[in-house]
Amino acid sequence: MKRFNLGLASLLLLTLLLTGCANRPSWQTTEDSGAELAMELPALVLQIDESGAVTNDLLDSLVSPALDAMFSAELAGRFQTANIQHLQIDKHAAGIAIWLNGQPMFGSSRYEDAALGETLDVLALLLGETVGDPDSALTQVKALLPFLDSLAAGLILEFPMQSGATPIPYAVTSDFLMTSEEELAAIEAEAQEQGVAVIPISVAEDGTVASENVMLSLLLSMLPAEMEAKVPAGMLDTVSETGITQLAIKTRASGLTIGVNGSDLPLLLWNNGELDNLVALLKDEAAFHALLPDQDMESMSPIFDTLLPVLTSANFDLVLDFSS
Repeated sequence: MKRFNLGLASLLLLTLLLTGCANRPSWQTTEDSGAELAMELPALVLQIDESGAVTNDLLDSLVSPALDAMFSAELAGRFQTANIQHLQIDKHAAGIAIWLNGQPMFGSSRYEDAALGETLDVLALLLGETVGDPDSALTQVKALLPFLDSLAAGLILEFPMQSGATPIPYAVTSDFLMTSEEELAAIEAEAQEQGVAVIPISVAEDGTVASENVMLSLLLSMLPAEMEAKVPAGMLDTVSETGITQLAIKTRASGLTIGVNGSDLPLLLWNNGELDNLVALLKDEAAFHALLPDQDMESMSPIFDTLLPVLTSANFDLVLDFSS
């Protein structure tokens, strides 16, 4: 049997991937950022029509049916009504950038090699796998981290446009993602100097939260009246099944970090308007129902107008303890 030529197959695959692609947003150069890229690919463009069908010259013949199942005419219609024309996702050596209609959105993340490794450790915990087990898919992914960390690629989802709507241009730069490690360290040092409000929170078996810290009562008072101050049952089940004993939520000027059993996930940025852009979008009724169809817009207003401004302007470490 002839040995499969991996190099030739890779070249063929890359050639195919160039079909139905677009230029990706530019970012800081390797010299500016300190990040090294082994490979940069153009953005793959997927068009979603009014029926929810996905089209792309390459994917039509490969996995279009599977992609079609992810979308629906109802979802496409919600996005069209809200004039949400496109979603861009761009993976760089420094993190992942997300835009809606060309605006950077909360969910964009900044990470380093260590954060990616810890993310896989958290995923292993949630999935009940062991990183290090040769049969684990996560072990194989972790082995590829040096390459994945230096890979740049993008994805663009185009949604059906309203009749007569003005086309919104793609984002052309993702430099906002390139907050340096030195800048992040300076932000953390300033936070420690200003003081970090550490709020330990014990979680009972029924999900009820309690803390002797009065700051928690203040934060909970900012939630909608109908929203219970307890951990949802589904999350409790996940915690019980996966052995999570601690969940930390850290807010800084740079963004939000979630930690699971002492391992931090990548930083979710908000220091360049990412969260402000998302909130502004969600304050539009059509956009709110497009993105959060099962939520009540009026009940979410206190979160947008009161709670989020407090969380984003102060340094908090909310530490939920599930061990009791």
